[in-house]
Amino acid sequence: MSSPQPKVCGNGLIAVILITRSRPGPKLVFHYPAQPAVGQTVNNDADRSDSEDEDEPAPPSGWTPASAAVDTEGVPKGASSDGPLSSSDAVDRPLTDLLLGYSYETLEKLLSPGRWSDHIKFEICLDGITFVGHPVYASQDGAWSSYPSTDRRAELHGDSNIEHTELDDNDEGDGIHDPAVTITGPETPGRPKRDFSQVRDSFDSWAGQSRGTSVNSTSTTSGAPQEQISMFHVVFASRSSGDLDAMTFHQHVAQTLSRALQYCQEHNQYISIEARKLLNARAAAKRANLSASALWKQMVESSELAWALKECFEKLSVNEVASIRLDGMQMSVQIPEATPYVKTNEKLNERLALLLLEDKDVLLHQLADSDTSLLAYVLREHTPTKSLQKHAINLGLTAAEIMPLAQHLIEWRKARAIAPLHARNTYTVHPDAPLHKVAELTSLYSRKFPALPSLPQMLMVLSGKPIPYGHLIPSRDHRGPYMEILAFLHRHGFVGQLKTFGWLKLSTRLPSPPVADPNKRPMSAMSLLSPHLRPVDDDNVSVASVQTAVPANSTSAREYMVVLDPAHITAEENVLVQHLRATLQDGELRERLPLLLPYWNGEHAFEEIAACEGLKRARVGEWLERLEQQGHLLTFRAL
Repeated sequence: MSSPQPKVCGNGLIAVILITRSRPGPKLVFHYPAQPAVGQTVNNDADRSDSEDEDEPAPPSGWTPASAAVDTEGVPKGASSDGPLSSSDAVDRPLTDLLLGYSYETLEKLLSPGRWSDHIKFEICLDGITFVGHPVYASQDGAWSSYPSTDRRAELHGDSNIEHTELDDNDEGDGIHDPAVTITGPETPGRPKRDFSQVRDSFDSWAGQSRGTSVNSTSTTSGAPQEQISMFHVVFASRSSGDLDAMTFHQHVAQTLSRALQYCQEHNQYISIEARKLLNARAAAKRANLSASALWKQMVESSELAWALKECFEKLSVNEVASIRLDGMQMSVQIPEATPYVKTNEKLNERLALLLLEDKDVLLHQLADSDTSLLAYVLREHTPTKSLQKHAINLGLTAAEIMPLAQHLIEWRKARAIAPLHARNTYTVHPDAPLHKVAELTSLYSRKFPALPSLPQMLMVLSGKPIPYGHLIPSRDHRGPYMEILAFLHRHGFVGQLKTFGWLKLSTRLPSPPVADPNKRPMSAMSLLSPHLRPVDDDNVSVASVQTAVPANSTSAREYMVVLDPAHITAEENVLVQHLRATLQDGELRERLPLLLPYWNGEHAFEEIAACEGLKRARVGEWLERLEQQGHLLTFRAL
């Protein structure tokens, strides 16, 4: 049973933060938005100078009072908890070193854990806010490897031969080892390392070359020497009560983004250059007394990394795919959908078709090698009226070749798995159709289908009495454009397929051979024509018994039986099924009846039987119509 596209809503994401560590110590380089909306007042930094004698443990160093600035910077008055507050929406405020009600110094120490956190999941919950990240450290010699540092590997493998040196507060090992921090184990052994320079022919791939040679790159390897960083950490803050799952977010967003940034840092010192650019911009803005909104606009426009983090926040906060550019190379990140668009998406199979959610030209343009790509070849020949199995046969591909491509398109929300569109199917306006978008999409619809019925007219017709969609097509020449209209309506969630479900209904009245009654006298012709008229001296057969011998039109409670679970039929149901099979005049239907029986359980759509069993759709339709006319099917229709 299908459903339209899910409604876009906030998932609790509050902000994205970039932390770096160098010899002087950790730095909060950038965060977005400028004034995050947390929805409620959080417990801010407090002056604990007089609390050293208390029993509770003292907070980390750097914990400074910030409660006075909560309503002016950390939590803007009137901020709604329904969605993010971007820097463009915020009121101009003077720059302050406060974020989420805490000082920069506090967050810098809190979100820059020691080398023990290298390449593993970092999660901490603080006053209703969950911080999730994937810290990455350079090795002791300053090289950026794709694996944990030497000390970290020794810790994971229990190597006692490697000595661990305690570092002072300004060294790389400094960090708050708070017991509330959740650290997961290392990456799954055997999991292949992702080489961003080789991933191609997909919507999560990189386009272009690094090494500082891309024409789109905003970074440079020339100029004055930059301060070397030893750690970077991209942290995502979300409401602990929100819908965001920390484990899923780390695996698909934080970890993926950190690996890509590590690749850029390893080859071009990308983060070092971008971080210095952002810190210099902030220092200049303080000297010039710029407002927060003006500074954030300047940083986003001048720094590719700041723009990428902004794009990640704005797209991920509304559960969309974030397509970003790092060091001139393209990549995408997303939060996997918890609920598929349609029921059939739960398990992709060859009988389903793909409905593209974007135009072919747009998708082909996004691919790096659209001329030689197998994915581009599949997209160019795609049609939602054919199943993946037929599509593969037409293209000369195997199921093993086309199924991963289809799964890739669905995973990156470029397509949706649906039952193949067919003119014999019945489509109707979905109860949850986004009718508020009709005016917005009317112009797009008119450009695509200029000489055909308008969008409001099609919706009006489809909202009436359900009829097969083919009845709306005026001629064979109009079939192609009208099927494209159907795909357009399906893509935007306006219509859904009305499917038929049902159960087998069996009569419990089986004919039995007549039994001779020795006490019964032969009936006269008058008795056969009118059973109510009987000889006066006939006292062996009552009038009531003769009346009940005539089939009555009234429905009895046991006149028929519905087979609710055809996979586990009872002995009595089996007898009735065999009797029905014996009375069928169509030999092919009589032979196929045991094959069709499992689909009559109220859960399988009748329209899918032919595709599942490899039968002709028209032939199966004739069988079902004949059985329904004879009263052997109890059916209902639903989306």
